[in-house]
Amino acid sequence: MANNTDNIIIGAGLTGLSAAFTLLDQGVRPEDILILEALPRCGGRVHTRAENDLLYEYGAQWLHGLPPDNMFYDLLKSRGLAPDYALDTIDTRVVVTADNTNDETFRQINARYLHEAYISFKADHPDEDISFKDLAARTGQPSAALLSFFITRNWLGLDDPADVSADAYYNDIAAPAGMLLKDGMSSLIQMMERKLTTHGVHILTGTQIHAVEQTADNVTIRTPDTSYMGARALITVSAGVLQSGLITFNPPLQPSIKNYINSLIMGSLTKIFVPLQEDFFVARALQPNTHLNIMMADLPVFAHIRTNNKPLITLFAAGANNAHYETASAEDLLSFVRDAFSRFPSLQGFEPYLKGPISATGWASDPHFRGAYSNAKPGVKRSDPMIDNRIIFAGEAFNAPNEKGEENYATMESAWISGQKAAALMSCKPS
Repeated sequence: MANNTDNIIIGAGLTGLSAAFTLLDQGVRPEDILILEALPRCGGRVHTRAENDLLYEYGAQWLHGLPPDNMFYDLLKSRGLAPDYALDTIDTRVVVTADNTNDETFRQINARYLHEAYISFKADHPDEDISFKDLAARTGQPSAALLSFFITRNWLGLDDPADVSADAYYNDIAAPAGMLLKDGMSSLIQMMERKLTTHGVHILTGTQIHAVEQTADNVTIRTPDTSYMGARALITVSAGVLQSGLITFNPPLQPSIKNYINSLIMGSLTKIFVPLQEDFFVARALQPNTHLNIMMADLPVFAHIRTNNKPLITLFAAGANNAHYETASAEDLLSFVRDAFSRFPSLQGFEPYLKGPISATGWASDPHFRGAYSNAKPGVKRSDPMIDNRIIFAGEAFNAPNEKGEENYATMESAWISGQKAAALMSCKPS
């Protein structure tokens, strides 16, 4: 294969794959599309591993939303990409606070305080944003501040409610839970990869790029071993990687693009997988896809119990301590799980039922990601894919609100939509 092509896509995650499909739709020849991926696999932050006779989602957990209203799944189905799914409808939700072992009313009441404060603020300041920290202060309720902290940690992966945009949160259309793929999220990626390669699109995995250079006539992508030249390049790596400087750009990026990238904050989230024998769940009458929210200041944790109707508990730990969990020893992980499970009586005494080692994801410490997903600071408006002459930037961080002001970011759907939008820009004449 020649190292020269018209359209070079950096990253074989959902955005890159989506862009490739869209380019084919536009009539671009398969031989004029080249995808370069640093990892030895496609999928990026979508990754399933088989461990202990179970499927662990080391990346995205859900297709957010339920049928028949899950437009992303309908879009995939229209392309012949419709893997089998199960539903997580949150039939059981448990909230544990310092004062009560099952206090769903705590979440409901304080969510109402926060939302009412937001409605009041927007009535007075329709064109302004407000941080979650300031929003909680407007409620006058200390308990609302605790809920805002929990949301900051376990929904957005951040430490400080001052970094959370209330506009982004309340206009976010991605509801918790949704569709789980029976064969894992990677089964969808594998279907996409097979379709693209069958069409003749070239995908090179294990290709780490370190420099992107452009002239008035072309773009050159440099790796440690070789270089690739194209008419256009689509960059789909995470905002965390772009911020890290691991990829250099010559000439430097336009200030507007660089400023936008630096205005984003990567959420830091770790999943911890606890495989248990089926007897553990049966004896405690724990139902599939139970959502447990431990809303304590010293341990804000979300637990997905019997994930995908399997004998597995997936803990979501976020914020300042999660980098430690990513590289923690087996004993440290076990100690963390003991602490978390001790807060809910039905999970106590789990150790004799362990059916394999406890393991954890590593998004924040992985140089290919540098975080789980992007967040926009208060007052920052999300942008659609951005173009710098012959270079386009896209990904879950590049998907602006729709005409209704609805936000869709940090999801598989937003990554796909951004790829579609980016492909349209790739057909534009460079300025």
